[in-house]
Amino acid sequence: MSADLEDHERLLKEAADRLERIQAMGTQLTEVRGEAETADGKVRAVVRPGGALESLTLDPRAMRMASEDLAAAIVEAVAAATEDVTAKVAEAMESVLPGVGASIAELADPAALAEAQSRSEQQINSIVESLRRGFS
Repeated sequence: MSADLEDHERLLKEAADRLERIQAMGTQLTEVRGEAETADGKVRAVVRPGGALESLTLDPRAMRMASEDLAAAIVEAVAAATEDVTAKVAEAMESVLPGVGASIAELADPAALAEAQSRSEQQINSIVESLRRGFS
């Protein structure tokens, strides 16, 4: 087998492997959640990628807090949970697409994430198509 053919086959396999990892990452990201609670444990938040609040748990002691303090505690817990989910999404992206260069804000936005995934798939498909043309 010629060196060029071996290189083409290797590149084709690498592209197929990367595409498979990207598709698996998309499935994995639907299950990612960010979790956080206030230091006193009175407020706990769970957030999905993109910042959608999935659940908010208030300890009965939280109901004795002044309304302003309770509101601040809720904001604190949700913000921390959002940071947590953003870090988890960024970690998952980095493991599949090293040096992807997307900002953390983009990673937290499901639409931007889907767009980045689509661009990556298009790039891989373009590489695969170029390799196929090279074999023709």
